[in-house]
Amino acid sequence: MNDPIVDEVWRIKDELAARFNYDLKAIYEHLKQREKEREQTTGRRYLAPPPRVKPATANPLTAPTAAPASAPLPEGGPSAEH
Repeated sequence: MNDPIVDEVWRIKDELAARFNYDLKAIYEHLKQREKEREQTTGRRYLAPPPRVKPATANPLTAPTAAPASAPLPEGGPSAEH
């Protein structure tokens, strides 16, 4: 499935990468310079994204574990009858 917008984005990406010999640092510096130039000509500022918030992760040492097989079932739990 061809999408003309995606095709154009990939074409531009490939041209830009080839122009800077696939050097990511050079591409980054070029784009930052273009941002500065556009800020000066348009008066609009590029804003930094908000800081990332790390999701809470469970600590395997303190996370609750499954009840042992010999533990009684809670009230209203599954019954032995099927």
